[in-house]
Amino acid sequence: MLIGISDYQPGLNGLPGAVQDVKAMQRVLQHSEMGGFADADITPPTFRFY
Repeated sequence: MLIGISDYQPGLNGLPGAVQDVKAMQRVLQHSEMGGFADADITPPTFRFY
């Protein structure tokens, strides 16, 4: 499970690169010579928590 959280409650600094880091790891996991996961094995979130 990969989780990229970039927005936090007021008073905490955001991490704008976190979501991009997760997308980069997704590409590694789906690469045939590295992770070998099929597209169907990766489910991006469709919601946001606040």
